[in-house]
Amino acid sequence: MASQTVTIFAIGGKLADAIWQQVQRCYALRLTDDPQAWAPEQWPISIRNEVDALASHLLAKAFTPPILYRSQYVDLWSGGEFFEAAMGVSPAASICHLLTEHYEVYVRHTLVSDIVPRNPNKFDEYRWLERRLAEAFTAWEGFAEERVIVLVREVLGGLWEDQDVGDSLKQIPGWWKNA
Repeated sequence: MASQTVTIFAIGGKLADAIWQQVQRCYALRLTDDPQAWAPEQWPISIRNEVDALASHLLAKAFTPPILYRSQYVDLWSGGEFFEAAMGVSPAASICHLLTEHYEVYVRHTLVSDIVPRNPNKFDEYRWLERRLAEAFTAWEGFAEERVIVLVREVLGGLWEDQDVGDSLKQIPGWWKNA
C-alpha cells in the first residue's frame, strides 16, 4: 500500500492510436512473461526512459482535445493490484501495463460502451477510482467511440492510516508558509 497521485486520461483520435501503438511496442519488449512478477527492471532502460517521457509529457501538456478527459487526485492508501483490477486487466481486455522507477502506467484501448469492473470492497478509494474511470470511458462519447484510457500512478510515499489522517487535521503542514 502506498500514497500516490493518480492521473487518468481519456484520449481520442489519431493521438489515441499513436499512444496505443507506442505502448504496445514498449509492452512487447518486457523481458519476462511471468504474470506474477512486475518490476521496472523487466524492461530495457531505453524503454523505461521512453515510458517516463510519455507519462511526463502527458502530465505536463495533456489538457486540451484530443484529450477527452483528465482527472488527477491523491490516494493515500491503495496498492498496485487495486489499479490493475479497476482497469479490467484480463486476457480479454486490450491493456498494457508498464513500470518504470518513476511511474506505473496502464493503457487500455476501450469503447464508450465498455464498463468499469466493479470491486466488491466498500473502501472509498475503490469508489473514487471507479467513478473517475467511468467518466473517462464515456467523456465526449458522441465524438469518439474508441479511445485509450491512460492511468498514470506516481508513488509519493508510504501508506497513511486513519489515525495519521486524523492527526494531520489538527496542525498546519510544514509546506504551508502562509501562502
